[in-house]
Amino acid sequence: MAPGLERTEASSYSITDLLVLVVNGGIRIPHFQRGQRWGPGDVVKLFDSIYKGYPIGTLLLWKRPAQEAVVTLGSVRIQAPEHTEAYWVVDGQQRITSLASALLPADGAVAAEPALYFDLNKERFGWDRQRGPRDVHLPVREAHKLPRVMAWLRERDLDERMQERAFKLADRLRNYKIPSYSVETELEGDMAPLREIFDRINTFGKRMNRAEVFHALTSLGPPGGRDLSHLANEIGAWGYGVPGDNTLMLCVLSVRGPDVLRDFRTEFTDDSAYLSETIDQAEVALHRTITFLRREARVPHFDLVQYQHLLVALVRLFALHDNPSEWERVLLRRWYWRAALHGPLPKLGSTGTLRLALNTIDRSSVNETVVKLLELFPSERRQAMVHRFQGNRADTKTVLCAMANLHPMIPIDPFGEAQKIDVAQVLSADPISTLPRVFPLLGGDHGASSANRVFWPSGKDGADSDNLAIVLASSTSRILASHAISEPAAKSLRRGDAGAFLVERRSDIRRVVDDFVDARAEWERSARPALASL
Repeated sequence: MAPGLERTEASSYSITDLLVLVVNGGIRIPHFQRGQRWGPGDVVKLFDSIYKGYPIGTLLLWKRPAQEAVVTLGSVRIQAPEHTEAYWVVDGQQRITSLASALLPADGAVAAEPALYFDLNKERFGWDRQRGPRDVHLPVREAHKLPRVMAWLRERDLDERMQERAFKLADRLRNYKIPSYSVETELEGDMAPLREIFDRINTFGKRMNRAEVFHALTSLGPPGGRDLSHLANEIGAWGYGVPGDNTLMLCVLSVRGPDVLRDFRTEFTDDSAYLSETIDQAEVALHRTITFLRREARVPHFDLVQYQHLLVALVRLFALHDNPSEWERVLLRRWYWRAALHGPLPKLGSTGTLRLALNTIDRSSVNETVVKLLELFPSERRQAMVHRFQGNRADTKTVLCAMANLHPMIPIDPFGEAQKIDVAQVLSADPISTLPRVFPLLGGDHGASSANRVFWPSGKDGADSDNLAIVLASSTSRILASHAISEPAAKSLRRGDAGAFLVERRSDIRRVVDDFVDARAEWERSARPALASL
């Protein structure tokens, strides 16, 4: 019988117990775990469940020795000493990291996070995003320390009801019990039982998505090995963003075969060299793909790739064919934009279109491949919708690609000097949905229109404020043109007529987007090369 678990122990930890373990370096994150994946809303739900006494799941901890190391949990960094018995988090990393980040002092070298507070009046948690604390907003970082809570309350004239809520939160954050299992393996450092546990509780139980299971199963090797995290880090350094986990997994699988929906659970786990080779091939193919997207397709960031099947198909093509000719790249560009505008094929849907595109890619001939890909999608001209801004929609991404191709600029001094905006940097820093509005308080169709959005770096004058319209109105025509703002639109902006400005700018954007797409989709052109190129 294969070696398994030597000992399994059921217990529970109070939040205070867990924080003590974290501070003492007794909590460690295994190599196969990923960084903090929860968003602000997930953290709020966690603390809300704790306050209400709801269950928040069971921790699974691997009990084994740990070397001296720097341990980072969100905004908390611990210089952890060597431990003969440390607890390595197999399941529960997001919960422990969220608790540590919200309740322990942040490390100055780690990026600062907004502070979590508890609204004693509304009995709900929220984030302090530099708007200034209110008298009924109890800082959660202090709320698990009863003397601090009492001192905070003494400084405020709050009624008995709010004081009771503050004490209730303090009690929950100190004494709430989290059930856990700690396991020890029969062989020191034997990761096979951990892999089996991952497979059973996170695949059969559907508690992790497919990409997370892939990452876990392929990362149980020595630290520093080539895995999905390594690939994501390498891609992130290129300044083009990083695809979502599931898309990145499909890209990796695509370099080995067209069936990216296959069962991968036994494909890589027994051969780290095979995995490393695959990751290396995926990295090269992704680099070629980014080069094509930037130069030929004029897509400035992964977040603006309209559909998953476009990216995965490009990665497979560039994994098999490293250097398509100039003409083949022209055809590939046409395919990309025709497919981006028409979307997944009718009756096949996203998954069916992905399968078909991958199976169309011919290993022997890149020319036949791009011609066949082009033939899959209609050549009838289609326009992207510009009237509605929705960051997750393909039409909005197309609009943003066209606007980015204008090389938008910001003023840098009162004399009309301008600087180009690094669109990729803007999109890497913030989601598409947070691109600032020219008129942030305007509602209705006008307020929700693409015409009300601009590329603008966070922290620059006007960003996320009422001042953006003023900054634009005082900008030069060269800067305005880089944001698809014509002179008629600019005149309306200077008059303060928001409605007229947005109507004019929508027409401006319509022209910019049509010209951009038509120049690349080349709807009427055939797949045959021009005679001059033969």
